[in-house]
Amino acid sequence: RNTFFKGQKINSVYISHLDRDHINGMDYLIKYCDVKKIYIPYLDNSEKILNIISNFHNNEIYRNSFLSYYYRNELSQDTTGYYEENKRFFSNYELIEVPSLNQYEDNIYVYLERLERDYIESFHVNHNEWKIIPFNYKDLARSLQFFSAIIKDSDLKDLTINNIVKKWDKYKDKIKRIYDKFVTGDRNTNSMVVYSGPERTTTNFRNSKVGAMFTGDYNFLGGDKFSKFINFYHRYIPYVSQFLISHHGSQHSYNSMLPSYFESEFIISSGGRYKHPHKKVLLDLLIHRKKIILVTQNDSPYDTFMWKEYYVFIW
Repeated sequence: RNTFFKGQKINSVYISHLDRDHINGMDYLIKYCDVKKIYIPYLDNSEKILNIISNFHNNEIYRNSFLSYYYRNELSQDTTGYYEENKRFFSNYELIEVPSLNQYEDNIYVYLERLERDYIESFHVNHNEWKIIPFNYKDLARSLQFFSAIIKDSDLKDLTINNIVKKWDKYKDKIKRIYDKFVTGDRNTNSMVVYSGPERTTTNFRNSKVGAMFTGDYNFLGGDKFSKFINFYHRYIPYVSQFLISHHGSQHSYNSMLPSYFESEFIISSGGRYKHPHKKVLLDLLIHRKKIILVTQNDSPYDTFMWKEYYVFIW
C-alpha cells in the first residue's frame, strides 16, 4: 500500500520462480492493483511436478491462490475459498511463461531472437530505448536424478503430472525422501534472471550505468551456470548500476567472480531467515571494495556497508 494506490495499473510483474517466499504477496497485489501481465519461467511437466512437491512440502499450494490458480488443472480442486471468492482477479492478467535457453539447444543467439519477438519489453526513457530482458536457464540434472530414482520405485514409477496429487496423498513420506535427496540442495538454479536498463550507452542519461540486474535465487555455482549468464548478458553488464545478490546472500548460490564483472552496488534482500546473508559473501564483496545495500523487513529499511567497515566482519 505504501508503493501503489488501489487500482493502479501495473504493466508487468516478473516472478523469478514459484517458491513461497517469492510469491507470497501475489494474491494481495493481484487483488489490490490492476496487473496486466505476469512473467514466470516456463515449467515443463517434470519441473511442475518438482514445484508442486516443493509447495506440498511447505503446505503452501492451497494457501496461495496464485499457485492454486496456476495449477488448477493439475490439482482439480481448490480448498482456499479465497480463490473462488476472487476468481475474477486471477483471470484478468496475461500469464507469460518465458522459455528456457535449453529449449534452444543452448544457442544464445537463437534464444535472444526468440525472446525479442515475444518476451522482451521495450519502451523509451529520456528518448532512449529501455529494455526488460529475462533469462531462463534450467539445470536439468536435478530432475533427471529425481525421476531416475522415481522409476526404480514400484509405487511411484508411473508418477505423472496428472496423478501427482493422488500419489502425494498416498506416498507422501517416500516422495519427500527422494525429493530431499536429489532436489532440495540445488533447486534454486531454475530461477529466472531479469535485466532492466538501457539498450545501449547514451548521453541522455547523466550516467550510462542506470540499469539493474535482478537474480532471484539463481545459483551461480557449478557447471556452466555462471558462464551462460555472463555470455547472455555480456553487452548489458557495463550498464548495471545495481546488482541484486541471489538467494538473499546465500554462500551456496554466490560466485566470487561476480564482483570482477560488475562495477555496481550490490543489494542483498534478506528477512534474516536461514542466517542470510552469509558473512563470507559480505566479506568477499567488501574485499572487492563494493558498496553493499542490505534490505530487510525491519523498521529501518536498509543498511549500507562500505569498505571502511571491513573490520566488523573480520571477527
